[in-house]
Amino acid sequence: MAHKKAPTKDTLSAAITGPAELARLQRELDDFIDATHQSMLRTKAGHKANAPSPTKKLSGVAADFSLDVTAPKDADALRQILQETSESAPQLTVSFAVEPSSAFIAKLVTWMRSEIHPQLLVRVGLQPDIAAGCIVQTSSKVYDFSLRNKLADQGKVLIEGIRIAAKAAQS
Repeated sequence: MAHKKAPTKDTLSAAITGPAELARLQRELDDFIDATHQSMLRTKAGHKANAPSPTKKLSGVAADFSLDVTAPKDADALRQILQETSESAPQLTVSFAVEPSSAFIAKLVTWMRSEIHPQLLVRVGLQPDIAAGCIVQTSSKVYDFSLRNKLADQGKVLIEGIRIAAKAAQS
C-alpha cells in the first residue's frame, strides 16, 4: 500500500477536492471556533457548558496539516490555510456525462495535484449530452475530450463507414 503523503502549506488535504468542500470546511471551522468561544464564555460566567467537538472531517483535515483544531492557535492556523487556499488555489471544472464515483474523483484529484498543481481545486459538473469522456474547463480554456466531439470530428468518416456497411448488408 502506498504511503499517504501528508499535505504541507503548499499542498492540500485529499479530503478537500473542490471549492464546495473547501467552503463547507471553512464554515464548519468557523462554527466550531464560535461554539468553543461561547462555551468558554458560559463557563467563565459560572454556567455549565459542554465543550463542542469538531466533526470527523474537520479533525481529519487539521490532522493532515499536523494541527489540533481544539487548540485555538492551531484552529486559527487552519483558518488561515483554508482562507489562503480559497483565495489563491487554481480551479478547474471537469464535466462528465454521468456522476462519477467519489473514489474516481479522489484518484483524479490526486493525479491532477501531482501533475498540474498541488493546490488544485476540481469542480465536477454534469453534461449528459457529451455521451462519454469529459470536458475540462480552466479559467481561460476549454478542452473537449468527449465522444460527442470525437464523433463530430470524424463525422464524414462515420457516415462513409455506415454507407459501406449498408451496401454490404444489402448485397
